[in-house]
Amino acid sequence: MKLLFDTDAFCKFGIASLLEDAAHIFGAKLQECGRLPALPFMLRRGRLRELYGGPACDALIPVANAIPLVPQPSVTWLEKLAAVEAIDPGEAQIFAVAAEQGHPFLSGDKRALKALKGIGDFAPALENRVVVIEAVLLALCDNIGQEEMCRRVAPLGLVDRMVDVCFSSENPDPSTALLSYFRSLEDELAPLRLWNPRGARVDMTFGPDHYVPVLKVKRGERKALQRVSSIHQPRITPLLEIVKRTPGKTLSAHLDTTFTDLAEAVRPYSRCFIDAREIAADGQAGADEVFRRATAAGIVFTPVTGVSRTADITPALVHRTNGLALRLTRAEFEQGSLAGRINAFLRTKGLTPEEIDLIVDLGGVEDFILEGIVALTDAFIAEVPDHLRWRTFTVSACAFPKSMGVVQRNSKASVERADWVAWRDNLYGLRNSLQRLPTFSDCAIQRPEGVEDFDPVRMQVSASIRYTLEEEWLLIKGESTRSKRPGKQFPELARKLVYGSLRSEFYGSNHCNGCGLMKAAADGEPGLGSAEAWRQLGTIHHISTVTQALASLP
Repeated sequence: MKLLFDTDAFCKFGIASLLEDAAHIFGAKLQECGRLPALPFMLRRGRLRELYGGPACDALIPVANAIPLVPQPSVTWLEKLAAVEAIDPGEAQIFAVAAEQGHPFLSGDKRALKALKGIGDFAPALENRVVVIEAVLLALCDNIGQEEMCRRVAPLGLVDRMVDVCFSSENPDPSTALLSYFRSLEDELAPLRLWNPRGARVDMTFGPDHYVPVLKVKRGERKALQRVSSIHQPRITPLLEIVKRTPGKTLSAHLDTTFTDLAEAVRPYSRCFIDAREIAADGQAGADEVFRRATAAGIVFTPVTGVSRTADITPALVHRTNGLALRLTRAEFEQGSLAGRINAFLRTKGLTPEEIDLIVDLGGVEDFILEGIVALTDAFIAEVPDHLRWRTFTVSACAFPKSMGVVQRNSKASVERADWVAWRDNLYGLRNSLQRLPTFSDCAIQRPEGVEDFDPVRMQVSASIRYTLEEEWLLIKGESTRSKRPGKQFPELARKLVYGSLRSEFYGSNHCNGCGLMKAAADGEPGLGSAEAWRQLGTIHHISTVTQALASLP
């Protein structure tokens, strides 16, 4: 089940004709939600009819009957709540099921939530899954507009003081009032961590000692983010790119895969950037669904858009709870008049640089000599106005080769990390002469265009290791996985790196979790013999190496 309703929340959102809208925030239809078994009976007689009136309750009975029942929880969780007077049996069932099975639940029972916050293991088990009415109303104001929300919640003004105050005709900004109520509840119900449509209260700024890795949202990269050392995580803000949808796969199915375990992957980071440009073919609906799902998952994110984009501008503006990231491309720079287009974008959208994370994206620079990257960087950032005003200011580039064809079969090669060297020696090296030193960003060990168009039926792929050194990538290549299975090749390549002819390049198993797993692979540990596993290990090592290098700069 994607969302559980308690009785109070069901009635209030049902009377306001907002049940389906509330479920949609969490990627659900009502048939995928859950309600208490007693709800239809309570609508037919007793307190609910007195509070909301007979006609309103009668209209909600068929709606309630169409929603599945909340399952019975195990005794283990339920007995923790048995002796708590403030928590009635219905709320206890919802709390226990949510804790045990990981479901978010929408509750209007503040008394029960106050009692819950001090009980045993519930706070960590329910992190970001406790959904209060104020939070959903706030999200709906963002999604469908304050004017429409005022019209819909009008019937609740007589029975809910908070609704009456926030949506009063004398209040021109219901969202601000709702946010105030919600912030008070956050403090009052701590240590319960509430689902937050506006993101956690975190510092959104960072400087040149920070790192912005640009990563595809794929399983290997998601796992890599989780396994980066907690020492490094506070100095990292990942930029996550939703990968291109494969033909024949629906948008919903594609995003189901994309968001699997994504919230867990980014939880250790104060926030992330999310860019939906690769699914621009799905229009505004695609970008909106991406940002809506991220919000529903409790991910603290900043949406990314651009001055020349069309598909994701409106969704990004709607979901700019944590500001907006503006990603400038080399093509936009080469078209000329970039400063004018940036200022026009800000003016027409009612934005200021102080609420924008600016990302100057040079794109692929693998064909440039180092001096060319330096010249391009200097010319590009010279076109950017108001360097000191942007909330954050980042320069991103990718010098990783277009393909592993630069390495011969069963051999190794070194490729200069020209993106890093150019930033370190040019921007950082001349930092005292700059208005502002931009933050460093790269694409780790992946090309910007990704491999979504790769067809394993028509194209051959060889097992390979991508290992980041101080100024180079060490690329170690085996042979085609058609002639020799990857489960045999990758451990052999790992032994060459860890124990063999390339051991002088290996940073040691204690360098990072990636290196530790590389040694484990060389020692024969199962489960580490696939391209996905080595994308994970190489990404962990790369992110760790860059973060350490930035921290060690004088």
